[in-house]
Amino acid sequence: MSSTARIGRAQFHRARSASKKGTWPLLPIPLMGNTLQLLGSARLCSTMEQTRAYHRSLYRLPVTYPAMCCVMSTVREGTITNLSAVGCTIETDQPLLADQNVALRLLLPDQRESLPIDEAQVRWVHGNLAGIEFVQVEPTANLRLHGFVWDQMVQRVHTIQQHRAMS
Repeated sequence: MSSTARIGRAQFHRARSASKKGTWPLLPIPLMGNTLQLLGSARLCSTMEQTRAYHRSLYRLPVTYPAMCCVMSTVREGTITNLSAVGCTIETDQPLLADQNVALRLLLPDQRESLPIDEAQVRWVHGNLAGIEFVQVEPTANLRLHGFVWDQMVQRVHTIQQHRAMS
């Protein structure tokens, strides 16, 4: 996709309705007149000293939202520190374990009801921070999550544009 491609709200809503069929197409993110497809890269090393590039394909929102985490029938409280449509980083009082399955309830400011993540997997742990990948999300909750992330991302882009215009 070219760096000048743009996505309009109508195209997003068409993609949103496609998600009701159980699929969610990856959308490029327009940012300051360019399309954001890659936010960063790093080098990962395996035990055999082979390296490969790591690429994040979805935008992550820096946030501070409360969450509840259920691990083996034990409920813990935590704070979501960043959020995307397919995962988050959570900070908990007690460390989670890598590769552990968890269920989450995200307390987002868009509605009074929590957003349920039926199944998620801990992908990495660093102290009390854990990277979570959403594995199974009920379709209605998935639609709400994608819409919330989209709306927050658009709001953030507008704020950045306003700050740049003022400087």
